[in-house]
Amino acid sequence: MISRQVRYNMEIDTAEQMRMRYRWIFAIVNSATEERRIRGRILEQMAPSFEFVELMDYIIPKSRGLHCTIFSFSSEQSRIENPLDIYANLSRFRRDRSLVEMAEEGLIHYAERLVA
Repeated sequence: MISRQVRYNMEIDTAEQMRMRYRWIFAIVNSATEERRIRGRILEQMAPSFEFVELMDYIIPKSRGLHCTIFSFSSEQSRIENPLDIYANLSRFRRDRSLVEMAEEGLIHYAERLVA
């Protein structure tokens, strides 16, 4: 059975002139409707955010409509202050250092491993 979940990672940009120093990437496994709600809560909590990029929306085969959506953005926020405001199940909301921005083919492999 496929687990609905949220994974994230954050990298620090050390360039001196960068205003948005933290680059966040999120992977959400859920229905399309719930994914939009979770994404909205993430962006609200991490505001202000810039350079939003939707990297992939992968429909998970044989899952009854679940998606794995991966997106990234830059923010001034260095940490998630209230994770329960984003996702109620903290055992399914965690940092994953293997989640990084890469080509879509690599992200598809990541999504397949995530839901296996």
